[in-house]
Amino acid sequence: MSLEFRIAKTEEEKNLAYKIRYKVFCEELRYLDEHLLLNKLEKDEFDDLETTIHFIALKDSIPIATVRLLTPNNEMTKKQGYFGLSIEKYFDLSFYKGNNIKVAEISRSSVIEKERGKMNILHLWMLVAQYSISKDIFYLPTCAGTETDCSEDVQILTRIAKEKRLFHPFIFTQAKENCTNKSPFRYRLYENSSNFVLPKTLELYVRMGARFTGNPLFHTDFKMYTIPMVWDLNNIGSPFKYFLKRKNSEKI
Repeated sequence: MSLEFRIAKTEEEKNLAYKIRYKVFCEELRYLDEHLLLNKLEKDEFDDLETTIHFIALKDSIPIATVRLLTPNNEMTKKQGYFGLSIEKYFDLSFYKGNNIKVAEISRSSVIEKERGKMNILHLWMLVAQYSISKDIFYLPTCAGTETDCSEDVQILTRIAKEKRLFHPFIFTQAKENCTNKSPFRYRLYENSSNFVLPKTLELYVRMGARFTGNPLFHTDFKMYTIPMVWDLNNIGSPFKYFLKRKNSEKI
């Protein structure tokens, strides 16, 4: 068995990333309506920008995972935000801009179902972090999926995060509007449960050093609640910290 983690440089390789995203977000998790996407590719207006970098994981030459890194784009700033990033559709990044902090957004983290629970996405995140450091970018904001479309659930998980002191000590990201789900709930976390823990996705983010920076809102594209987080690569904890100390002098 061979595993490979790399930047997708050709259009063919980028299409592998879009196919993984389609399989995960449309066919497996059903967050997106597959009938609205062409050619079984999950793409948006950010994917073909020169400032976007796609990372892919291959197992025996078969694509199994992908992550996208959005770096600031001047043309996109005309449409939204200070940096022209996807996250700025929902969250105000004025804190970063006001403090002259360079950022890049991690998004579309996805692993096919049979490969979840392994180290694949962690290796991709590490590759993204290594690449970002090589460009002197140390803050990586993201819209993290909460795995629920229920407002009561996100109130509970936000409380859990605050009780565990999992919010960043000085970065705060304000939601641009108070967007909530008005449709019947499809995904519940805590219904008929007294075991109040973070969902697996958020727990994985936290384990890798990401911290919450604001309150959740309803993501109208994915029809799920999302919550802003950030990887502060200057102050990140284990196990990311050990890897970055080892790798931050290497070039991709």
